[in-house]
Amino acid sequence: MTYLKLPKKMKRVEADLDKKVAKRVSDVPPHKNWGLEVKLWSGKLKDHQKKALKQVENGKFLYKIPDMGKRNPFDYVKLGDADAIVCVIQENKRDVTCTVNECYEFNIRI
Repeated sequence: MTYLKLPKKMKRVEADLDKKVAKRVSDVPPHKNWGLEVKLWSGKLKDHQKKALKQVENGKFLYKIPDMGKRNPFDYVKLGDADAIVCVIQENKRDVTCTVNECYEFNIRI
């Protein structure tokens, strides 16, 4: 399996913006529980991300947080009755389009 690696600059941009996206998504009712994937305008979902989001959508997502000597808040996450949300940051790095459960969209600005 070949993984497409983003240039370091693109990784940094996404890392800098994904927290802002998550914060804004958390303010949008009625999405109280969700699994979120943030992509830049040119990014595509990978197969493992699609599978995980489908598990979230079906209420069967269970994930062990790797314990590698870091301060993790807990060991496992289970999402039931949650929304699978994919947000795409547009090129202007301010406008974001979010798709919920592959059914409908909403827009936010960061």
